Amino acid sequence: MKKISARFPEELLEEIDTIAKLEYTDRTTIMKRALREYIDKELSKGGLKELAVKKYLNGELPYEKLKLLIGREEAQAVRASKRLLDEGEKLAKELA
Repeated sequence: MKKISARFPEELLEEIDTIAKLEYTDRTTIMKRALREYIDKELSKGGLKELAVKKYLNGELPYEKLKLLIGREEAQAVRASKRLLDEGEKLAKELA
């Protein structure tokens, strides 16, 4: 685990703390669950995956980060496609 520091509006923290007390847990658990649900929701909608693939293909996102976001199998397929595209571009330049 890695510790981070963040600033939140007081009202939001009060809501989080209230929920934590209702569920007999702590603020950290509530925040981790909320972030996990947000990430899962965004990935399932597809837009975030598309953006990650686009950034990877443009060289703006490392493969390891792509794999983290979209999963190993999908990332491998994207990497294989990128290799084919790169080889095709290289061949086209050689033939020109």
